[in-house]
Amino acid sequence: MKVINSVIKNNARTILVINLMLISLDGKISDIVAGIDRIREHPALRENVPTIIFCAEESKEADESNIGRNIYFTCPDNFNNLRNFISRLLRSPKSL
Repeated sequence: MKVINSVIKNNARTILVINLMLISLDGKISDIVAGIDRIREHPALRENVPTIIFCAEESKEADESNIGRNIYFTCPDNFNNLRNFISRLLRSPKSL
């Protein structure tokens, strides 16, 4: 799992801001989503953090789907497609 984040310094306190989780694991999407649910038990990783699963077993090349609960999966043709998908997701007010 990769987490894109930023750190904010505020009055000598460090605040971790999680913007996006990228997950690439072998297995069925339902099993990966179950793992995401366990990860989201951490307060900084609740459902408000968009999560992208890419290249899971069931995904087809160039496929993009909104699974729900701010979880998406994709199997991009190339890195530019993944970058564009992430950009659209982060610009979106709620979800794609």
